[in-house]
Amino acid sequence: MVSIKSLEPYFEKQKCAIAVSSSNEYAKYLCVYLMSIKAFADSNKYYDIVVFERDITDENKEKIKLSIESNNISVRFFSTKGIFDSYNLYITHSYFKEECYFRLVAPVILNSYEKIIFTDLDLILNDDILKLADIDLGDNVIAAAIEPIWRELYDCDLKINGWCIKDYADNVLKLSDKYEYYNMGVCVFNVQKYNLENSFEKIMKNIGNVKYLYQEQCALNYYFKNRILKLPEIWNFEVDPTIINNNRDILEYTEYKKQDVNAKIIHFLGPQKPWKNPYHYKSYLWWNSAKNTVFYEQILYDMMLSESKKHLYNERLHYVIENIMLFRYKKFEYKIKKLIFQGKKREKYKNKYENIKQLIVDAKNLKKYFIDFNLL
Repeated sequence: MVSIKSLEPYFEKQKCAIAVSSSNEYAKYLCVYLMSIKAFADSNKYYDIVVFERDITDENKEKIKLSIESNNISVRFFSTKGIFDSYNLYITHSYFKEECYFRLVAPVILNSYEKIIFTDLDLILNDDILKLADIDLGDNVIAAAIEPIWRELYDCDLKINGWCIKDYADNVLKLSDKYEYYNMGVCVFNVQKYNLENSFEKIMKNIGNVKYLYQEQCALNYYFKNRILKLPEIWNFEVDPTIINNNRDILEYTEYKKQDVNAKIIHFLGPQKPWKNPYHYKSYLWWNSAKNTVFYEQILYDMMLSESKKHLYNERLHYVIENIMLFRYKKFEYKIKKLIFQGKKREKYKNKYENIKQLIVDAKNLKKYFIDFNLL
């Protein structure tokens, strides 16, 4: 085990840290989230914010600190470089990153605190986040809200990343209650209990081998089942299109959406983010916060650039559709070459093969879309 240094509380009497992970790529979105914490901060409380990262530039750190810090708000950055080098970190989805795993080591690093409120950064606050610090965890290790889409995933027994959900829930996660699966986008750690059980090492020991469907979230559900305090849904209100835009008669979703007006934390989970789509449900709340950050113009520029790239990619897909036999031939050619060659050439043709394979899949999906909506 690598030696892990600890970080002491910034404010003498503050025993609860607010923690979040971020990469440099997401630093501007991190700032938007932190700005929403600041907007609802109580002037009589102290906000000890710790950002776990490995590549955020000094320039971006300085911008964030200047934007967020005040007499009762501190922002510190903790580098995780080296901590996870000896572990096999499995990344399951394109919008997941290694940074997701940083929450697992947070209680080890912040061991002088009593509690840690650890969140994702694709959130917007509607209330004071430190109200979560007042929750009595009792004998529980974590507090978190139930994942609202889990029931449907389980009942429909959907297959995701090779796993059938019922088999996964029953035999991998071994959930005591098949519907009690928690979303860790907002969670509160009981630091002492987590560390007394050497939880970090136990979880990391097999996390790469199991290849959990939702990475560290599944690991926490597995290791602490029956010891997770159920947070009210309003403290992690998910605005995933699966829930908000569903046209299926699902009572749980109908009841869930009623929490909208009382939501304390809005969670834009999944690949649909407000910085990608300003028409996404509740995105205006995110953009209201974004307008108050030094990254606002950069966020707008990146969104326009992304749309331009998407347009160019779709044009390429049209070309693939029109010349599908040529691309199938190239795919076959690269497949043979990656088997023949060794070393760097093999890697080169392997990448070419995977890229053209994905292009063909995307082109087929685009063609199907046009056919389904009578656009061809």
